Amino acid sequence: MLGGAGAVLTGLVFVALSIHLRAIRADRFQLWRGHYLTFGLIYLTVVAALVLIPGQGDNALGIELLVGGVVGAVVTGVPLVRMTSNVRLTLGFRARVVSVALAIALNLTAGVSLIARRGGGLYFLIAALLLALVTNVSGAWALLVGLTGDEEGR
Repeated sequence: MLGGAGAVLTGLVFVALSIHLRAIRADRFQLWRGHYLTFGLIYLTVVAALVLIPGQGDNALGIELLVGGVVGAVVTGVPLVRMTSNVRLTLGFRARVVSVALAIALNLTAGVSLIARRGGGLYFLIAALLLALVTNVSGAWALLVGLTGDEEGR
């Protein structure tokens, strides 16, 4: 279910960003936001697909989650660090940054838990994916509202 939702939302966000491409390309802040928000939704879809691979063991999925979590931390972390030093950010934006960090931490915890065969395993992953879904949709909405002139924190 989350994979389907992630795929549909990725398409919708991609279309919305494409409609406002000129405004996004003109503002580095918006460009970085569009980049990591789109990545977050695609990542959600990819992880949902990885969980469904038939016959894949816990170790393989755990390693995939660890690698994906590190990639996600870099892809989302670098733009977020760049953005926070360049603009005055609102409470809503800061909350989404904390949510992204928590989702990545839960993703990594799920990977370790699967490999160790202890702890919550996929329960951590579902929490990570649900949090990522809400955070990325919220961020995409804030980005699109910002492109229409009601930019938060700018």
